[in-house]
Amino acid sequence: MRPIRFRIPALAALLGVFLFASPADASFPGANGKIAFSTTRGGGDYSIYSMNPDGTGIAPLIEGPWNDSVPAYSADGTRIAFQSNRNHLPWWHFDIFVASADGTGQTRLTTTGTDGAPAWSPDGTRIAFVRHWWGADVFVMGADGSNQVNITNAPGNDSEPVWSPDGSRIAFSSDRVGGYYALFLMDPDGTDVVQLTWPGIGHDQRPSWSPDGSRIVFYRYSYSAANGDIYVVDADGSNVTRLTTDPAVDFTPQWSPDGTEILFMSDRDGNQELYLMNPDGSGQTRITFDPAADQHSSWQPLPPREGIQTLVDRVADLVRSGSLGAGNGNALTGKLEAARASLDRESPAAAVGQLGAFINQLEALGRARKLDAAVAEPLIATARAIVLQLGG
Repeated sequence: MRPIRFRIPALAALLGVFLFASPADASFPGANGKIAFSTTRGGGDYSIYSMNPDGTGIAPLIEGPWNDSVPAYSADGTRIAFQSNRNHLPWWHFDIFVASADGTGQTRLTTTGTDGAPAWSPDGTRIAFVRHWWGADVFVMGADGSNQVNITNAPGNDSEPVWSPDGSRIAFSSDRVGGYYALFLMDPDGTDVVQLTWPGIGHDQRPSWSPDGSRIVFYRYSYSAANGDIYVVDADGSNVTRLTTDPAVDFTPQWSPDGTEILFMSDRDGNQELYLMNPDGSGQTRITFDPAADQHSSWQPLPPREGIQTLVDRVADLVRSGSLGAGNGNALTGKLEAARASLDRESPAAAVGQLGAFINQLEALGRARKLDAAVAEPLIATARAIVLQLGG
């Protein structure tokens, strides 16, 4: 179906509901870092915890005697935005806060008590979010909370904004057509609105861009089936594909920064837990196990230097295990060390070239059957993600 384009009305809607939709989150490219998620593990209120990508190392990140939830990592992995009701009663009044990736330096950005679902721009200078008055609209502000601007200002409810990895478009969900939520794209100033999906009798929500910007994973709820599953669509609206088929609700999907996995929440085991799967829907694996509710996750892209170090460590592990010869291991490590040295000299273009040489060597080792493809491919995916992160 051909995309439908809309002109942005001059007047805001006067009808709508005061509800915070679940957040959308960009998957900015890079090596896979920590996963932050909302949880009730600390008691009745939501807190933000973090863990390793395999579900180990779970620890509190941001918590207190209030609701802190819906975390969103910045593209460089050094900051995290979230919503909190710590300054408000009743409990459903939220503002946007930011903190360092370790949870320190928490700073309040908005003060209306009606703001949620923050999403960073790729350059880290702006944050998109949802403001609820009579209905819901997407706003954009500076990363310091300045210059808050309504960019949708349309009848209905516009929610769950998420920036594309190159910063050129924002995906969001809206019920502006027919009362059912669908996915839309727009420019960062709110112009050139394009409808991307048509859910029928149901809702399409919670978009998340792939790190290369070519696809969007999302949640679709069908009223006829009384069920919600994870789908993926190309960025031009074509090739809508269902990834999960469980009778339970599968929700809040997000790509890993290296593009090799999709993180999502499901209640298929009787409780809200986090799962991983491959981008084609295979290999669905549960990674949290707790009676509390775990949901609303964000996957940290490691800063480039840290990402390169993870590759160095993984190459060393392959040499120690005997999966890779010492000579080839040293050659690969040398290319990574050269890339890191280029970053130290503030020469990202040179680092991109050296990471390209690292990728080429891994591919050559695979062709020569000196390194198993199942071992080489994750390393290549991470290196390519760091190249994208550096603008290559």
